[in-house]
Amino acid sequence: SWGSRISARLPMPRADSISSASDPQQQQSASDDIYSRPSSRLEHLAYFLDRILAKRRGFFLVLALWGSLQVTAWGVIYSNFWKFEGNVEEPECGDPRNEAKVYALLEGVWEAWTFMADPGTHAKAYLGGQRVVGCLIAISGILFWSTVMAVTVDAIREKMERLRQGRSKIVESGHTLILGWTEKSVHIIEELCNANESEGGGVIVVLGSEPKEKMESELVLQLPSKLRRGTRVIFRSGSPLVMGDLQKVSVDQARSVIILAHTGDADHADTLTLRTLLAVRTVRAACAGHIVAEVRDIDNEPLVKLVGGATVETVVSHDVVGRLMLMAVRQPGLTKVFEALLGFEGDEFYMSSWPELVGQRFGELAERFPTAIPIGICGPDRSIQLGPSPDRVLVAGDEVIVIAEDNNTYKPEDPLDVDLGEPPSAIPPNTEREKILLCGWRRDIRDVLQQLDRLILPGSEVHMMTHSVTLAARKARLLEDGLDTRELRNMKIVHHFGNTSVRRKLEVLPIETFTSCMILADQVFEADTMHSDSHSLATLLLFRDIQAHRERKMRSLGKPQQKEVERTMADLKSEACPAICEVLDPHTQKTISRSQHLSLASDFCQTNKLVAQVLSMVAEDRYVKVIIDELLGSVSEIAVVPSAKYTHPGESLSFMSVAKRAMRHGEVLIGYQASGSTDKTSLNPPNKDKLYVWTSCDFAIIKGNGKARTSTQKFEEVLAKVVDRHSIGAGQGLLEDADALDVTHESNEVSVTVGASRATSRRPVSAARGGQNPGDSNGPVARSFTDDSLFSASEGFASEGAAASKVSEALSRCMKVMPKARDQGFEAVCSQLPAAELRQLAQALKLIRAAVVEQPNPRPDTRGQLPPIAGESPEADGPHPEPDD
Repeated sequence: SWGSRISARLPMPRADSISSASDPQQQQSASDDIYSRPSSRLEHLAYFLDRILAKRRGFFLVLALWGSLQVTAWGVIYSNFWKFEGNVEEPECGDPRNEAKVYALLEGVWEAWTFMADPGTHAKAYLGGQRVVGCLIAISGILFWSTVMAVTVDAIREKMERLRQGRSKIVESGHTLILGWTEKSVHIIEELCNANESEGGGVIVVLGSEPKEKMESELVLQLPSKLRRGTRVIFRSGSPLVMGDLQKVSVDQARSVIILAHTGDADHADTLTLRTLLAVRTVRAACAGHIVAEVRDIDNEPLVKLVGGATVETVVSHDVVGRLMLMAVRQPGLTKVFEALLGFEGDEFYMSSWPELVGQRFGELAERFPTAIPIGICGPDRSIQLGPSPDRVLVAGDEVIVIAEDNNTYKPEDPLDVDLGEPPSAIPPNTEREKILLCGWRRDIRDVLQQLDRLILPGSEVHMMTHSVTLAARKARLLEDGLDTRELRNMKIVHHFGNTSVRRKLEVLPIETFTSCMILADQVFEADTMHSDSHSLATLLLFRDIQAHRERKMRSLGKPQQKEVERTMADLKSEACPAICEVLDPHTQKTISRSQHLSLASDFCQTNKLVAQVLSMVAEDRYVKVIIDELLGSVSEIAVVPSAKYTHPGESLSFMSVAKRAMRHGEVLIGYQASGSTDKTSLNPPNKDKLYVWTSCDFAIIKGNGKARTSTQKFEEVLAKVVDRHSIGAGQGLLEDADALDVTHESNEVSVTVGASRATSRRPVSAARGGQNPGDSNGPVARSFTDDSLFSASEGFASEGAAASKVSEALSRCMKVMPKARDQGFEAVCSQLPAAELRQLAQALKLIRAAVVEQPNPRPDTRGQLPPIAGESPEADGPHPEPDD
């Protein structure tokens, strides 16, 4: 066949080759010879060129060298065909130079360069050899310059891409730096733009993980450039955990730094905030600016304060919103007061010292400031006192805290003659028990219930309804969060299960009996703000509709002869049952403001905007943090009271006269608002001496108890509260032997619990617990940790980027165990862990203790050290290496 004929013509392989191919050892030896042979010089040269060309600068260097070599080589070749073109008869038409002084080699190089740079110049060559060589030179020049152009275009494109993605370094100083891009970022930028307007604008730098184009487009959509009031906003993409990215945004030159909490799980978000804080402190170690950190869980606040010390101010977003909603649900109209008070649009807080006021009482300051409202005093020790006693006398060094339009719009003037008149009799306090409906479930529901239990009267009830947590799991969830409902003193919790946006679920509740209603953004919809707001608004409208329907039914049954009268939303809001609804998305708030029906149905608390205003105000002036804490009810508080408290019906009085009457009650009048209206609150009104009838108005006041407190005391109170609530001692075995965890509860040790993490100190706890150490007859008081100890412990390996990760990994490991330890006891929890996990936990605690406590000689540094606990003496713990240690 044709196949056999073809195979017969093919050469047969040799027998020795067949045998060698079939021998595996010989095959392996041959392959080893191939791969083990040394590299040739050509391969070394190719590898060397690859390394050079991989760098942009090396690529241009190679191109320059290659171009020079081409010009030289072609110049040598062309010099053999070059001829002097002089013209004796007409010198002006030929080469005017002397032929004896002209070198053919140089002329050849010059001609080669002109032919490469401009291929058209070789057309003047007349000789055949010149034309051939000129064409070759022109072709090589075209190829060379095309390569140069391609590399240049690629370099420009790469540079433009870096600029577009925000990778270049920012050279700024005195700017405000925002780390993170969340739903609060645009609100913060808007507030900072308002704050910088009086200075002609400023610079705001944003470092976010989102692409630069996305952040810029979102800002343009929500805040066009014409509304930025001269402020420049610069974006860079990167991670605040990377040292290089922080240096890229000049974090060491920033006036203030705002660290925004990530979305999602609160513990994970606070861990990232802690790691970011460690990274920022490492980069800006010697800078004077302060840091504002947003914290999601109040239990994690002491840890952030511990790490940041005096350089950091914390804002617990959920705590701020929770406290405001608790105050607003019992005082309709309070949210409008805070909307007017927070932020930089309108009147703001200012502090100034006036030597001419020394010796005067605080109650006499109102008539000295016709364009401002004095609300407190900042002492020489920086202690802030809001709503002090009217008899408080100003001393040298005191600064008067006022609400004014700007710092140059007010000054002390001659006192006005104020007619006090005859004030009305005191209104008796409300002694009725409350019945509150709470819709939704928040992560910080424990703090909400504890705060509410301190505000309401004994015998009150709180009815909770949500579908995100089952009835059987609620008690366990509350216990896990640290709340035993049996410890509540003034209220009883009644649980209901159901979706509050479904009418048939709400109709089973005794809605007509509730005195107030709180609608929280349910944690089930926390990731989707629009869905959360839709659920909250549906709950509110159903609640009001069921309430109105039942009220009409009761009226018709009680008075059948009278015609049924339709009640408005304002009537239901002010008389029947005040309600407050939490919204997250700014677009929802705009929709509400354009709908009078919705606006009158409830007070609304826009969470993200409120927190953004607080963050921006603290970033501009850190002492505002203490003022805001006071106004939210820790010592002082803002309240909305009816005009009947200070004025008679139909009485005509000036705002200054009403303010003097309020001062007699120890209260500071700051503004007014129309009752049952959607109009904004008027703070620090003009023409305070003009007469008005205040019957249809409510007054906004500040109540104080005469106590002064500093930001240092604020931190000490939080730390002492956490220590007292979660104090657990750890035995020597836990920290010295990872395999034998002998956990004991010793009285001479204190564990500083931060959220779900813990660091153990070997110092006495007499001051923290209010007693004395049994092992020391002198009873030394406890000292707080120096924040620099953790910072200095991590600084050794911070340059390698491992500080934040190592410490945060240890804290994250402890966070998984400590919530159970608060309820079951540390020893019980440790006994349930596997041996491997137990050893990891012990190593994590060792790292935390080494970072916080066991520094042999912490660096003496005045930046960011924690103050001593109130009441301690500097010598309480014996001698120290440095006075400020």
